[in-house]
Amino acid sequence: MSQNVEREEVQAILEAMDDGLEASRPVEVQPRNFRQPRRLSRQRLQYLAQLVNATLQGVCHDVASPLRQHHKISLASISEVNVLGLFEGYEPPFVVDIFECGGHVSWILWDSAAAAASVETILSGPPPVEPEPSEDTESEDEEGEADPAPSTPPEPVARRLSASECRVIEALLQKILVPVAKALGLETSGSRLAQEPEELTTLEDCGPDADPRRLMLHFLFEGPGAPSDIRIYLPDVGEEDPVSETEEEHDEVTLPEHLEQVSLGLSAYLGSVDVPLSELMELEVGDVIPLGVEIDSPVDIYIEDRCCARAAWGTHHGLQAIRVLELNTHPGTIEQPEEEL
Repeated sequence: MSQNVEREEVQAILEAMDDGLEASRPVEVQPRNFRQPRRLSRQRLQYLAQLVNATLQGVCHDVASPLRQHHKISLASISEVNVLGLFEGYEPPFVVDIFECGGHVSWILWDSAAAAASVETILSGPPPVEPEPSEDTESEDEEGEADPAPSTPPEPVARRLSASECRVIEALLQKILVPVAKALGLETSGSRLAQEPEELTTLEDCGPDADPRRLMLHFLFEGPGAPSDIRIYLPDVGEEDPVSETEEEHDEVTLPEHLEQVSLGLSAYLGSVDVPLSELMELEVGDVIPLGVEIDSPVDIYIEDRCCARAAWGTHHGLQAIRVLELNTHPGTIEQPEEEL
C-alpha cells in the first residue's frame, strides 16, 4: 500500500504527540503536613531563592577577607518550617548565633567543628600545605626506599570556643546574615553566640503566642577544614515581594537598551525678567537683577523644552542643588520660558 507521508513527517508527528502527553501529565504534588500550615507557595520560595543567590557572590567575597582564601557558599535549599522543638536533642558543644529579626527571635546554626577550624584560620592563618615532590626526589625514591605519603591536615574537632573566638565567629556569621536578610527585605539586630543548652533562647522561651513559622535557609560552606552546613532561621517574609511601589513603577518605565545612552538637556528654571536694552547696556559687575520670585518659591525643572518637575532650592554637601518635589507635571501648568532669539 502506498503512502504519501515522508519518514521525517512521521517523526515530527510522533514528537508532537510526545509533547502533548508531557503537557497533560499531572503536576507532582509535594507532601504536606496540614497540622503545620504553610503560607509560602513553591513559586514564592523559588523567587526568594533567586534573591538569596544573587547576594552569594558578594557574601563569598566578604568572607574571603578574614579567612584569607575564597571559599564557596551555596544555597542548598529554602523551605518554610516549624521551629517548635528545634533544639531538642542538641548536644554541646554547638554554635548557635541568636539574633532578632522583625521582632522575632531567630537563629543561625553551624557545625561546631567547622566554626573552630574557621576561627583558627582567621586568627592563625591557614594550615601549611605540603610541597609536591620534584622529579629529582622521585628519581631518588625509585633507587632507595619510598617516602611515606604526605600527611593530610587533621580533621576539625568540635570544641568550646573562648569569649574572643565567639566574637570572631559572630562577626563572620554577620557577613553572611546581613546581606541575605537585606535581600529578603528584613533587618536584623543583636547577636549572641550560645554553646550550651542554658545559653539558648528557644521558641518556647518566647511564650505561647510566639509564631513558630520560620523561613529556613540551608547553605553549604566549603571550608576551611571540611564542608559544613549553615542553617539560618528567619521570620516568615509573607507573600508580598520586598520591593517598594516606587521601584515597581520604575521597572515599568525602564528604557529600551538602545535608548539608555541618549543624552537630554536638564535645566532648572528659576525665573525671568524683562530688562530694557538701555539698562542692559549699563549693567556692571555687582549689579543685582530681581527675578520677581520668592526665595522659597519652587524651581521648575525642564527636560529640553518641557517642564517635567518642580523642585526646591537648597544645598548638598556644600554645593548648590535642587530637591525634586513633584514629578510628571502636566505641560502648560507652568509657564514655559520664552525662546532665546
